[in-house]
Amino acid sequence: MTVHVHAGNREVETSPVLLLVRAMLLEAIRRREFYALLLLMGLFLIGAVLVQVVGIENPATGTFVLNLGMTLAFGLGHVMALLTAIRALPDEIENRTIYPLLAKPITRLQLFVGKWLAATLAGAVTTFVLFLMGWVPVPKLEAYDPVMLAQALMLQFVSLGMISALGLFFSLFLPKAVNLIVLLLLCFPGSKLVNMLTARMSRVIGRDTANWLFGYIPDFQLLNLVTAYTDGLPALSPTQFFLRLFYGAVIIATALTVGTTLFVRRNV
Repeated sequence: MTVHVHAGNREVETSPVLLLVRAMLLEAIRRREFYALLLLMGLFLIGAVLVQVVGIENPATGTFVLNLGMTLAFGLGHVMALLTAIRALPDEIENRTIYPLLAKPITRLQLFVGKWLAATLAGAVTTFVLFLMGWVPVPKLEAYDPVMLAQALMLQFVSLGMISALGLFFSLFLPKAVNLIVLLLLCFPGSKLVNMLTARMSRVIGRDTANWLFGYIPDFQLLNLVTAYTDGLPALSPTQFFLRLFYGAVIIATALTVGTTLFVRRNV
């Protein structure tokens, strides 16, 4: 179904999914969490400006400030996407607003994918705004590869899609608080946590089995090039870059496919 919108003498067809995405994106940006994240980044911005006024002579200090700003921007963007995703469906079900949505009519598949797209875009908008606050004012005292920066930004947007898809998927059977904690642990200390669990479980089930078992846990650090960029490393080769894009795309597709299948069969 399409919604017909009259613009002058023209009739524009708008998909209900796009209307859903637009409404959810506007709602996410109006929530207090968005402004709380802006406030946190604003504190960093004040510090970065003060440091620049005082003057940075040590390139290592400039690199540290740049790394901190980008890490905060990307991390807070993921928090925004995750908060939007984990409450998207539960809130609709609890408030009984899901029934008017499904009566538009809009299919459950369209609803699930629309919620994912809106959460991803909410994280992307937040990331972009905070990135400008964390990257522009910091003096660049060392050589940084602009191609690596472009790769880092693109992979972060894929990472936002990952955390949004996983947040929606887990929201089908996990409480919001548990969902939030699990995915925050996966997103931030995930690699270290997985390595620790692998080392411990290797003594019980063997290293090969442990590596196979924990290898299925999504690794967000594969899509995080902040440290590589601020360390001045060269850009990834096309093969390395597209393999990481493919890795993220597979996880997104898997979470969306399984999630929509469960959601379609679920009684709400």
